[in-house]
Amino acid sequence: MAKFAVTVRVVALGVIILVLLVPLALIGGITTERAKRRETVFQEVAAVWGGSQLVSGPVLSVPFTVGEGEADGRVRHLARVLRVLAHRATIDVKLEPEIRRRGIFEAPVYTARLLISGEFAVPAAGAFGPNVESVSWQEARLSVGLRDLRGVASQPSFAWAGKPLEVEPGSADMPAASLSARVPAPADAPSDGLVAFTVALDVRGGRSLMIAPLAGAASVSMVSAWPSPGFGGARLPDRYQINRDGFTAEWKSSAFGRNLPKAWTDGELPLQAVQERIDRQAFGVTLTTPVDVYQQAERSTKYGVLFIALTFLTFFLVETLYGATVHPVQYLMIGAALCLFYLLLLALSEHIGFTPAYLLAAGSTIALIGGYARAALGARRSALAITIMLVALYGCLYVLLQLEDYALMMGSIFLFAVLAAVMFVTRRVNWYEVASTRPATRTPGA
Repeated sequence: MAKFAVTVRVVALGVIILVLLVPLALIGGITTERAKRRETVFQEVAAVWGGSQLVSGPVLSVPFTVGEGEADGRVRHLARVLRVLAHRATIDVKLEPEIRRRGIFEAPVYTARLLISGEFAVPAAGAFGPNVESVSWQEARLSVGLRDLRGVASQPSFAWAGKPLEVEPGSADMPAASLSARVPAPADAPSDGLVAFTVALDVRGGRSLMIAPLAGAASVSMVSAWPSPGFGGARLPDRYQINRDGFTAEWKSSAFGRNLPKAWTDGELPLQAVQERIDRQAFGVTLTTPVDVYQQAERSTKYGVLFIALTFLTFFLVETLYGATVHPVQYLMIGAALCLFYLLLLALSEHIGFTPAYLLAAGSTIALIGGYARAALGARRSALAITIMLVALYGCLYVLLQLEDYALMMGSIFLFAVLAAVMFVTRRVNWYEVASTRPATRTPGA
């Protein structure tokens, strides 16, 4: 085969790299499709177990009637509801995680055992506003909001002033799904006295648990065996501790951080507006996956073009410096092996985890290209140099994938070092002479 001039060979390598972008894009599409399939599995599990949960409350709802005079002298009787937030609330959560599997895909789910306790200040007559005709204390309800009632794992337990209450699903007094119970009417006229309450319930959910404590002063504590929590929402924990055995976290809030008044009527604040404010002030935890194999595989695929270019550059330098010849078809096969690394990494990581899959896929690819280089170049020294380069390249990629926050900095330093090394090695090469003939003074090692 006639030897290519340097310019022609560089252009040919550029065309081959462009061609290899097609399989890289296809592999990226497969990674995205597998990630979507995993999300579909999570949604299927959530449909029967319980999705991401939001627990809000507690709220005391007291119906009452007001009379409004009309122009003709008649009085119109209007039904209203006064909603009162707790004076103080403490929420203790024991989050028990587990993994549900469907095929090769996993979905993190949990059972949250909540104990909510605190006190309500029974509203005085003036809290209902003017023109009050009657207060229906016999219809007053204690409610706790829940995003998905399918996640209620066992019979909830409500108590008011030490007396157990009968819990019912749903309540028109809450903006979303809820659990509620009628509270006994006060023995005396309403006063500002404090009444204790407790709510105990087990909630099943998946991926995340958010809490929106509706109280003048609230504290939330959470403990779980999940080792990689992701805290989020309106605020981060005031204190937390994470180790391999799980995590503990504590939040504290006051009336100043609450975006709801301590009491309001449905005429003052519609239910939809209440729900929007609850959503904005919720906080909690997400059961994150320590190593997301699809995210890692997707990130590694983004380095595909760089890997192909650096590998081709190494072969090109061997050609230039030692007079060896690599055919474009051989470059195409080497590039195909580099592309298959990402597909192999994705397929193996779904079964054995990312790190073992990376070692196995990288080791197989390095051995394949190194052995092919030995046969194509006919020189052990050149093949060994290419193998060492590939080991360094895949080692650097693994480090970059682990250093999410510093990946850009380390990647830039690595590329600068590669460019400096290439410039150093080729500093004495006369490219005008190489364009017509290869140097004959250097020969590949035996």
